[in-house]
Amino acid sequence: MNDAAPTPSMRKFIDYFGELGARWGLDGDACRVHAYLYLAAHPATENDIASALAFDAPKVSRALG
Repeated sequence: MNDAAPTPSMRKFIDYFGELGARWGLDGDACRVHAYLYLAAHPATENDIASALAFDAPKVSRALG
């Protein structure tokens, strides 16, 4: 398990990616989750993602669905 919080620069990219995805008609939260997984460069559980992005479990589950 690795629930390290994203750095400020990672967070800025993750949030930007979410906003950009929403402009393209994609779910912003799903884009944020995928940006986090890309930047984390390691496997992460739903709980890890929820903790890192301050999302609740159902939101992460929907984003990965």
